[in-house]
Amino acid sequence: MSIKSQSKTYIKGLELAEQGHHAESLEYMQRHLEDNPNDAEALSDTGAVLYCLGQTDQAVEHLKKAITADKDYAESYWNLVEVYLNDGQIHHASELYDDMERLGILNSDLTIRTANHFLEQSDKGSAIEMMLKTLEISDCRELIGPMIEVVKSKRPKIAFFGIGPGDAFYGFASERFMTESFLSKQSEELADLINWCDIAWFGSWDETLDRALALPKVCRIVVAADSSDKESKSAESLDKIDKFVDNSQSSDIPFLNGVLLELEKTIDDMQ
Repeated sequence: MSIKSQSKTYIKGLELAEQGHHAESLEYMQRHLEDNPNDAEALSDTGAVLYCLGQTDQAVEHLKKAITADKDYAESYWNLVEVYLNDGQIHHASELYDDMERLGILNSDLTIRTANHFLEQSDKGSAIEMMLKTLEISDCRELIGPMIEVVKSKRPKIAFFGIGPGDAFYGFASERFMTESFLSKQSEELADLINWCDIAWFGSWDETLDRALALPKVCRIVVAADSSDKESKSAESLDKIDKFVDNSQSSDIPFLNGVLLELEKTIDDMQ
């Protein structure tokens, strides 16, 4: 909490809060807010007091009002993030990080802590996103790089067919998952890769996919294809495919990532 040029009522409320008398502090804070309902600093400090009193919902309400009143008052973001993190609302906390980055107050300690919270909730995808964010805002690859590799090793392995390292989605996925690209024409290597991966992603319906569908089904299969590509295929082949992606969506990386996250959940549920 910080003391600026404020009413005597507000300053008294701060003094009581700093002494640990939160219930009495709240009375003074609320009295000040009756006359100054859009005081971002007072709203933020009141939210902190409410949280100390165990009134989490009201704390969040006041902190959101503080941000609305002044989108550049950094303390409101910090207070709200701490409330969300301590209450297990990790996604709500991370939604504030773009604004915190805009204000120049987002740091690697917070993003690493958030990544660890996501891991505690078994949300490996969000954890990696937070680790990648850490790499964007700080020079700590020696610390974060190994952490990312450990989390990737616990996620589904993805084999890409007809899509290589030069593809934007392949690059995106390889930062978040263990990936391999199939470039060989040898049937033995095709079978090896199908058996290695948890998700086989085909960039088109071609001979390689037909050969893969002839193998025993051991992984999830995703195919990027137009609806016309499916018309001449047998029901048996179509039944082996877990997800079709329309070619018009093949460059929509957020959508494609959503497909991976959806499949990841089904794989996790079976383990």
